[in-house]
Amino acid sequence: MTQDTEDDDVGVNDEDKVCWLHQYRLARPGPLSSVLEAVIDEVTWIETRSRKRKTKDAQSFRLALDVLVSNLAYSLLKHPEGRPTVISRRLRDRKPYDNPAIPRNTFVQTVDLLEAAGFLTQALGAKGKGSTTILPTSRLTALVSGLDVDLGCFRLDKHNPLVMLRRKVVHGPGQEPTRRNIEFQDTPETERIRLEMSRLNSFLAGADLGFIPDGLDIVDTIHDRTLSRRFVVLNDQAARFDQVGRLSGGFWQNLEKDRRGNLLIQGEPIADLDFEAMHPRLSYLLLRKEWPPGDPYDLTGLLNGYDHTNKDHRGAVKKGLSSLLNGGRAGRKYGKPLEGLPTGATPASLRAALKAKHPALVPIIDPPAPLEVPMGYRLMKLESDILLEALDHLMSLGVVALPSHDGVFVAQSNAAIAQEALQAASKFILDVTLPVKTKPVPEPLQPILRAIHNQPIHCYA
Repeated sequence: MTQDTEDDDVGVNDEDKVCWLHQYRLARPGPLSSVLEAVIDEVTWIETRSRKRKTKDAQSFRLALDVLVSNLAYSLLKHPEGRPTVISRRLRDRKPYDNPAIPRNTFVQTVDLLEAAGFLTQALGAKGKGSTTILPTSRLTALVSGLDVDLGCFRLDKHNPLVMLRRKVVHGPGQEPTRRNIEFQDTPETERIRLEMSRLNSFLAGADLGFIPDGLDIVDTIHDRTLSRRFVVLNDQAARFDQVGRLSGGFWQNLEKDRRGNLLIQGEPIADLDFEAMHPRLSYLLLRKEWPPGDPYDLTGLLNGYDHTNKDHRGAVKKGLSSLLNGGRAGRKYGKPLEGLPTGATPASLRAALKAKHPALVPIIDPPAPLEVPMGYRLMKLESDILLEALDHLMSLGVVALPSHDGVFVAQSNAAIAQEALQAASKFILDVTLPVKTKPVPEPLQPILRAIHNQPIHCYA
């Protein structure tokens, strides 16, 4: 969402919106490791040292080289037009979930050595003027191309974090919240979550996934399959794992809707299933209120100009209700109305219409005082628990299902099985069977013939 809600909490991490260096991306044995060895030989040749590195330092240096070369090579394949990779040069800028095996000074020295050896260029950042970025040079490009590196040449370090926690501090009306990742002490609960995610990722690593090339950005169906679970605490809350907890990662989650028709599972087109109006339904359940008949987003007669046949109107109302459930005000930043609403509609008029449509939800969508924790944080945790329960059952049947926030993509032949699994999971978690619908999937975009990389099975280190 692009509203005044917690869009960092409902899906994509801020770091996913730009090409940040992935500190756990490494080379698999094969063509890319040959590129790495060639780079190591050259860097070692030009480096002047008075004494040999200690064993631990040498391992950290090699790991830093592996991460940097792998990221640059990956960028070349994913973004052949050239897209900078963002890094940090701050020696005291270690962040939670950074690779602990790479000291900051070793990383910065390695970047400088690769630049001196002619394998990358740097554009140095400054306070208030953007971050430092790196780009591969023609020399590294020639190595990657000459050794036929493809998307199957990468792996993820087994220490790649699968459970993450973020703190959001709300400062007041009109002020941007402060968001930062934080560390936490492991507990039996976090260990269970990590094991659950590891099991799911191992299953997805062996899945038969494909994408019909459409001439747009390359879709990495091999390397970009790893899911993590991301939780959120607010203000001064202690570490806890019952808020948000959505599944993040996986190339399919950021795939534009009009490209989903090109996605293949086990060689088949996909079926897209999700729960109907899940967050409003969960809200009614938690408040012990009866679900009203009809479409929860139909504001006919309640919002001037609303046309229920207008998809933009309905979509904007859906975003507005989601905003209210997550502590927002049913608008964009600076009080601007949501895009897609009828002409003349404002956040205030949308709030009034939604309160009239859902009087049972007024205590949580327009509370007399701001809630300490918005209801939406609990709803996201519930939907993720239900989804994981369904995924676990489908895995036991050998059925590949790719999770979205409140549903799954499966091969069309498995649509009925997946629907049953989702409904059974909601019954198990909530003691209520929630309705599941099959959403239309766009027809595949007209393929444009182009060179296609060989794509062997993705695997962990």
